[in-house]
Amino acid sequence: MSVDLMIPVQDALFAALANGATGGKASVRQHVPDDFRGDLVVLGRMDAAEDTAKGCQAEIHTIEIAAFFHGPARRGVLEIMAAIRADLDGQALPAIGAYISECRWLNSTADLDDDGETYIGLMNFEISVEPEE
Repeated sequence: MSVDLMIPVQDALFAALANGATGGKASVRQHVPDDFRGDLVVLGRMDAAEDTAKGCQAEIHTIEIAAFFHGPARRGVLEIMAAIRADLDGQALPAIGAYISECRWLNSTADLDDDGETYIGLMNFEISVEPEE
């Protein structure tokens, strides 16, 4: 019987970011609030695919995380992104109902938003996950 692994992955990511270095630099949310001002990290797109190399239910999840910094310089968003990477890259995150064996950074980009005042950083991570036994 297969079990859903996206919920425990999302919960583990949220906890790792909110309780780690990222939470000390920015608010960690599931969405961008209306009229937000300040520093924010949002769990974005989540994709899941079967890990066919294993003989049991195993999945590879690709996660996009967005960082927002409202300020005069790109450095602010880069510092938030560094905290996100420190909280996640190479970590085996604790999860309820799943075993996350590795979270791996894939790539990052940072740019100034069209408003001319907000820097946005996008980061992608890959997670290997199996149901908890």
